[in-house]
Amino acid sequence: IEHDYTELKFNDTHHWYVCGVCGAEQSGSRIAHNGGVATCEVKAICSCGQSYGGYGSHTFGQWQEENSATCVATGTKAHKTCSTCEKHFEEDGVTVIDDLTIAIDEYNHDMATEWTGVEDGHYHKCRRTGCDYHTAMEDHEPDRAEATESEPVKCSVCEYIIIPATGHIDHTSSGIYGYDENGHWFKCVGCETEKVSPAGHSFDNDCDTDCACGYVRTVAHDFTGAWEKDASGHWHVCAKNGCSVTDTKQNHESAGAATETDPEVCSICGWQIAPALGHTTHTPEAEWQKNDTHHWHECTGCDDQELDKAAHNDGNNDGKCDTCDYTTPAHDPDTPPVDNPPTDDNDGLGTGAIIGIVVAAVAVVGGGGFALFWFVIRKKRGF
Repeated sequence: IEHDYTELKFNDTHHWYVCGVCGAEQSGSRIAHNGGVATCEVKAICSCGQSYGGYGSHTFGQWQEENSATCVATGTKAHKTCSTCEKHFEEDGVTVIDDLTIAIDEYNHDMATEWTGVEDGHYHKCRRTGCDYHTAMEDHEPDRAEATESEPVKCSVCEYIIIPATGHIDHTSSGIYGYDENGHWFKCVGCETEKVSPAGHSFDNDCDTDCACGYVRTVAHDFTGAWEKDASGHWHVCAKNGCSVTDTKQNHESAGAATETDPEVCSICGWQIAPALGHTTHTPEAEWQKNDTHHWHECTGCDDQELDKAAHNDGNNDGKCDTCDYTTPAHDPDTPPVDNPPTDDNDGLGTGAIIGIVVAAVAVVGGGGFALFWFVIRKKRGF
């Protein structure tokens, strides 16, 4: 029997084939593992599927210098990072840095060289946003004894205005308006700063844009109120006080054709475009309605229609209407069926007719009359 060298065997260093029957190794098939690329996370994979050898080296990016912590932000330690395992290492490439964060250094300020002046004095402060640290407060040093109309008293160190300039004592209106978005005033004939007789702007209504002083404001109409409408369309009137401006008139948009019960309306404003049609399509119910002579269907949508109305029809002479199963009053359900049913001959009498005659005879003339009628019937039916 020939060997079947199809079973692959391997160890940490080699792989080879053996006979699947007896287990004998195929001569010359033992080969060292080869191929694949080892990384810092996985060993190389041989073509036989077995991992072998050791782990590969880390793949480092550029060395990152330390980013020092400040009074408002953490810093980052100097490091390099492996692009394969994404771990951070010290410069030796061996020591792992688990946390790159350098804690906030509350003493590492970026102090401004310029002075910051406030009412109580002046100081130097840290420039960094979020840091409130500043040097000790120092007193202002006034540059003059008192303020004049045009010159304030300022600190000679930080230039903080300790006392503002007095300006004019008596301000006279020039009759010329000055204004901003908050109001208007008359300009002073002797200065550019004083606002004589200041007042708020005045407008005719909530949407008027022009004040008498020359200020023009920007307003937006409010077209959010209820729809105005007529047969030709719908629109909004501005809801603001005193304004009658309208937006663009729009055509109605039908919400669907009118039905028997519902009118056709505009889906936007509700305007009735066309009235409801009323009940025009009569649909018969499934159940037959009947009386002694006829049967019919009632309409599913109204009570004043008798649809498919027709006289009862007992074509098979079983005492019931062939269409609606109505049982005629003269039919006795206990009467056995007749052995010789009537023919279509005009001289014959149907079962229903015979029963009617018998009942009439008994009612009118009693037993003697019944005997006479029964004789006639037997002659007609050929009993």
